[in-house]
Amino acid sequence: MATTTSTNPAVQAILSGTAPHQACLAAASGLLPLAQTELLEVLVALRVSDDAEIADAAKETLQSQSPEDLLIAAKDGETPAVSSTICLHSPAICTRFTKP
Repeated sequence: MATTTSTNPAVQAILSGTAPHQACLAAASGLLPLAQTELLEVLVALRVSDDAEIADAAKETLQSQSPEDLLIAAKDGETPAVSSTICLHSPAICTRFTKP
């Protein structure tokens, strides 16, 4: 799966594919106590999971995030996968920080 700069063991396990199904489902549903950046990183990775239940939950949770949180994450640049996914799926948010 994806690599991460997070030092959170739960995030590392989820992104490396070693976390149990229930932990991935909880993360995909936004139920784990993660920092916003970590949550978005996990959601972006899990939205393409081979497990349809996890992928659907991650997509739904990602869509429920506020535009402000998405804009902050897109501007952050620490997690390129998050920034590119936000720009791909929410172009209006990206234009708010890419216009001169």
